[in-house]
Amino acid sequence: MRPNLTPETEPAAGQAVTPEIEAQVRQTIGAELRRAFLPEFAPGENLDLAIRTVRNIYIRLVERGHASDYWRPEAPPDAAPPLWAAVAKAVDWLDTKNGTGDHETAMRLMKLTEEAGEVMQAYIGTQGQNPRKGRTHTRADVAAELCDVILTAATALHQFADNPAETLDHHAERVGQRIDKIKEQ
Repeated sequence: MRPNLTPETEPAAGQAVTPEIEAQVRQTIGAELRRAFLPEFAPGENLDLAIRTVRNIYIRLVERGHASDYWRPEAPPDAAPPLWAAVAKAVDWLDTKNGTGDHETAMRLMKLTEEAGEVMQAYIGTQGQNPRKGRTHTRADVAAELCDVILTAATALHQFADNPAETLDHHAERVGQRIDKIKEQ
């Protein structure tokens, strides 16, 4: 019998992820996200962890829409990449609600540190480092937290660059050139 992986279901206690269940999870999420990152589950990982992962993705889809919309063929050719479109919305919202002074700049930089802490919390959860809790997170959770760090950093970058996307691209290009030089040695 195939489990119902909808967000409203509760798994049987301790039920393991089987290859069939993993295939169903991938099909369910893949149908929604197309090219987005899909979670990977370790053999024998608890089914409740898989269902929590599906719930988290389902909630993100409902609240935020499809991250893959930018990649769809019908997307307008001048559409901003999803990173910068989301960041522009965040900056506009934060500027409107919180202002743009030195205090707000400091808050946005502190938020970056908080998000980095959440990455480590998720990674510790993938390792089952807390024996009382066991494995509480998946690789997909770590990936999502890393994405939050990137979005938060891009939001803070607006406080320090007139054209943050161009600034990031230029910096990435310089880093790539340094790597090329190192590899040549």
